[in-house]
Amino acid sequence: MARLPFFNGGPFGMDDVMIIVAMIFTIPFTVFSVFIANAGLGKDIWHVDFDDITKVLYIYYWDEWIYFSAIVPTKMSLHFFYLRIFPKKSFRIAIYIVMGITLAYGIVFILVSVFQCSPIKTAWLRWDGTAPGHCNNINLQGWTSAAINIVLDFVTLALPLRELSQMDLWRKKKIHICIMFSVGSFVTIVSILRLQSLLKFA
Repeated sequence: MARLPFFNGGPFGMDDVMIIVAMIFTIPFTVFSVFIANAGLGKDIWHVDFDDITKVLYIYYWDEWIYFSAIVPTKMSLHFFYLRIFPKKSFRIAIYIVMGITLAYGIVFILVSVFQCSPIKTAWLRWDGTAPGHCNNINLQGWTSAAINIVLDFVTLALPLRELSQMDLWRKKKIHICIMFSVGSFVTIVSILRLQSLLKFA
């Protein structure tokens, strides 16, 4: 929307492409989250029908890799945005390195999520112990992905701080930038709290 002509938002760039890709995956992720909550996610397992347990795990299986498909382009949208506004060569090299790590993180955990069990259907049928097959350590997978995600968030937020401090900006713009980074920091703090809850309730 911000790139439409009457908003005078500047030319359309790769940062816009990435955020559109992120939105394409975020929409089904949000829809599935509603379905999975209605099916019984978050309830005591003893109060959930057997068929609904299978349904929860089936939807959760899809939600896992869709989640990674959404957060990676979201991060890369910021990276491309940095490339748009910061011309310094050393900074751009650092951004390209972080982008490569972010992309590798996404590809690895999408594949790990899709093929977490063999056969794949064991991911949503294993809960009663009767389904044949085996699965990865799902808890370890969740902790690892969450920890890497937090590190990438911190790096993404910290990278432009030095460049911003050297820019001659109006006070109002500096305040807006501080607010923007405060929101990003809040999201990262939420991710840390989420990781703590994963470790506690796993």
